[in-house]
Amino acid sequence: GVGAGESSIHTAEAGLKGLRAQFENASQEIERQQGLYASKAITLQKLQGQLAQTAAAGALLESRESDLKSAQAQLQGRSAELQRARAGLESSRADVTAAISSRRLLTAKEEQLRAETDSRRAAVESAKIALGYTTIVAPVNGYVASRNVLPGQMVGPGTTVVSLVEQEPWVLANFKETQLTHIRPGDPAEIKVDAFPSRSWKGHV
Repeated sequence: GVGAGESSIHTAEAGLKGLRAQFENASQEIERQQGLYASKAITLQKLQGQLAQTAAAGALLESRESDLKSAQAQLQGRSAELQRARAGLESSRADVTAAISSRRLLTAKEEQLRAETDSRRAAVESAKIALGYTTIVAPVNGYVASRNVLPGQMVGPGTTVVSLVEQEPWVLANFKETQLTHIRPGDPAEIKVDAFPSRSWKGHV
């Protein structure tokens, strides 16, 4: 709009130069014809025609000057709008820059918090594992025959804590490898103990 207004003003100013020249020529012609009319060299009608022509040129000149002033005022208004728009643009750019900076800070903070959260989750999992180590579960139900540790004592892997006797009696039998060919879990078995030669017990593998 500003560029179009400036172009329009340049065109109007160029046109005004021609109109001013025409008006000046018409004014000078009136003076000349008034002198001729005074000497009776021309008629009153011709003088009046020149006066009318000069008045029309003056009116057209005033109209064009008014249009030029209006165009200049419009250009000033558009220039002011342009300045306001530029100021608004700079303000918006500053807001965008501030928003980007704030977003970067928030992103960095978020990443830091996520890292802290992951670290604390790992610590919780490690604590759960450590807590699980504080409970020693027997492989089967039974009775404690002997205790080898005291309360508060630290134990490590492979340390014998207690001796456990199962509730169900069992016998440990040692067979040769050649004797295991036809033995299967669940097979019936007869158990004899040397201390009781006259007794035997029924069992299963």
